[in-house]
Amino acid sequence: GSMWDLNPGLLVHRRLLGMEDRTICPEHEEELKLFCVTDQRFVCIICKHGDEHRGHRIKPVMDAAKPCKEDLIRALEFLSGESRELNVMISEQTAEISKAQVKSEDLLSQISADFQAIHNYLWNKEKAIKTQLEMKEGEMLKNLSVLEDRLNEVTESQQLLTSAVEMEDPAGFLQVKQSGDGVACTGSAEFKRDFLSSGGFKSRVKDLNVTPHSLTLGPYESHLPFFVWKEMLHAVVPVPEERTIMDCGDSYLKISPDGCSIRQRDRKTGLNKNSWSPGVVTQESFQNGQHYWEVDVGVKLDWSVGIKVKREGLNAVPIMMNVGMPPRKIGLYHDCGRQKVSFYNADSMTVIYTSFCSSITPSSISLCPGHYLGGQNRDPLTICQC
Repeated sequence: GSMWDLNPGLLVHRRLLGMEDRTICPEHEEELKLFCVTDQRFVCIICKHGDEHRGHRIKPVMDAAKPCKEDLIRALEFLSGESRELNVMISEQTAEISKAQVKSEDLLSQISADFQAIHNYLWNKEKAIKTQLEMKEGEMLKNLSVLEDRLNEVTESQQLLTSAVEMEDPAGFLQVKQSGDGVACTGSAEFKRDFLSSGGFKSRVKDLNVTPHSLTLGPYESHLPFFVWKEMLHAVVPVPEERTIMDCGDSYLKISPDGCSIRQRDRKTGLNKNSWSPGVVTQESFQNGQHYWEVDVGVKLDWSVGIKVKREGLNAVPIMMNVGMPPRKIGLYHDCGRQKVSFYNADSMTVIYTSFCSSITPSSISLCPGHYLGGQNRDPLTICQC
């Protein structure tokens, strides 16, 4: 129930509000000057001494109303305080909504621009692949045109030779005809040039071939979405930031020459096989903005990836999580402004865990390749560079 339902004094107030309508006792026709606290009703002097109200707490109306008024004043002060608090909260919420609307407009513009860039990339890629297909088809059409031109040449020569063969005058075979209805004689240079080669007659077909009818686009034909997606990974921005690992001088750890990988050094079996190191950090630090990296953990049995911040004491509490299949690549997103760190399965881009970090000091990536485990955990941790 509410405060109004539970406070007897306020019930008295309710009774008093209706007093003008019942100032006379309907039973004894006496003025109702008393209030029975026990029964929460108005009574007259005769009712007070009757059996019905024997042993009840009965007060004059004014005395009964006094604590009621005090309760009302306290309730009013309480509600006034809550009203002020709500007004402040409404004002603050309105201000936050205004900020959110401005931020929302910026984010909507950014989202539209980012998706437009993706759309443009896909549209250009689609156009390029279709152009490639049209070029292959065009090559076939071009080859057909060459074949048809050769056929016309052969047909024309065939007609000329036929007309020459059909001449009745043998001397006609020796005449050199330069017009369209004649042909060079068999002994002339023109005839040798046009029809003879070292091995006999000059072929008009030998250097030609038929372009196969089957068109192919290679992997685009069967795996187009996958290959376009892989190519698009190198075109989207922002890409994971490049970071290099700082050499901490730990004799048990080995950093790759490019500064992107860290692993346990090889050692003899049984020698410090479970030695542990706090790991390494990146040379570059960050304090503002939003950052994203990916770390390839492969099939390692033991490793850690995180953000290093300067903090007094150690109060971390391990959190057990069921992530299903162990991730092979960890995405690390740090929003410095919101002091938020999120870990992703970088292959599926699903969130593994999100934590908040109150430190505002410069931070860096922290990597630990884990225990050596007799060589079973010797694979490196690698910061992916795109």
